Amino acid sequence: FVEHWEAERRTNRKLGFYNSIKSSFREEPYLRSSTLHHKECRRLAQYRAGSHQLRIETGRYSQNRANPLNRLCQTCTTLDAEVIQSMSELPFFDPIVEDELHLLRECPRYYDLRMRLPDEVKDKIFSNVAAIFTDAHLIAAGRFIKKSFSRRFPSKCMKK
Repeated sequence: FVEHWEAERRTNRKLGFYNSIKSSFREEPYLRSSTLHHKECRRLAQYRAGSHQLRIETGRYSQNRANPLNRLCQTCTTLDAEVIQSMSELPFFDPIVEDELHLLRECPRYYDLRMRLPDEVKDKIFSNVAAIFTDAHLIAAGRFIKKSFSRRFPSKCMKK
């Protein structure tokens, strides 16, 4: 089973972020944490596994799955379709994709939440993102992800 898991994990393009933070088949500390609220634990699991509604994921559902324009961050990119299409034809176009790292490191929508993180966690976000999912940083990471998702998806988070 473990060999099959490893092979699937390495070849599945959807698991890019997951592969950057998960290197071995073992139970993760946050799953047994008594300090995390169950909603924080659930949001961490969704975030880590790519089982969320960020555009990196929902863009996969559109008819033209390969088009990176379906995955743009709507906070950091204009919503004018004509402008986006024109920009995409430029040779230096570098779309700002709403993915897990963008949420964690860059998106201004979450700046205030990011600034409330302990300095050590802020450092780990840029130097070793997998480290924020260890026991020492679980509470801060769980709260950040839960609050970020609540801000990004208010109606969905209120129901759950």
